[in-house]
Amino acid sequence: MRGSISGVGVALASESQAAPVSGASSLPPPPGLRASSFAVGEAEFLVLSFPAAPQSLPAGLTASERGVATGLLAGLSNREIALSRGVAVRTVANQVASVLRKAGVRSRFELARKHAV
Repeated sequence: MRGSISGVGVALASESQAAPVSGASSLPPPPGLRASSFAVGEAEFLVLSFPAAPQSLPAGLTASERGVATGLLAGLSNREIALSRGVAVRTVANQVASVLRKAGVRSRFELARKHAV
């Protein structure tokens, strides 16, 4: 498919699949929108990407707990967080417990559901 995209639209593999996108031109594109295209055989593909919104963190966290919370929201394990921060895994485990308590949740999943944007 060849052409330009105005606002937010749909990328389709071929002209025969093209359909109008209602209201697409009325939405502003997200900040930092990037587009690239590539072809595989006869099909052309358009890839749109933009930076994710910053994650919100629970209030009242210490600097160390904020680092751990960021790792938790990124889906890292305690071991991965400990390696990236240069601390013991047990230290991270204690900080995870503190982050979860301060956030008022009981699991990493609940933390992500409540604070990931």
